Amino acid sequence: MVDSNHLELGILLAEEALRPELNPKNRRGRNLLGQWLVRSAQRDGDIGKYKRAADLLVDVMEYDDRARLFHGLAALAVADFEGDRTAR
Repeated sequence: MVDSNHLELGILLAEEALRPELNPKNRRGRNLLGQWLVRSAQRDGDIGKYKRAADLLVDVMEYDDRARLFHGLAALAVADFEGDRTAR
């Protein structure tokens, strides 16, 4: 498992790489950033990170099973936070 400092550094670098003037549609970057945000959100309990991860992963999950898994984790966490019991 990636330690906390490396995870946060990876998130910052991936966010920088996805800036609009660079390449915001980069599938690999969106996939990695989404997965790292889910891991960070699991550690911190930050619902905002789960929401951002779900938004990033929704476009790449058809290409990568791991992205589909992390999208599901993020979407479930958001649904739980919002009290949506139908998501379970």
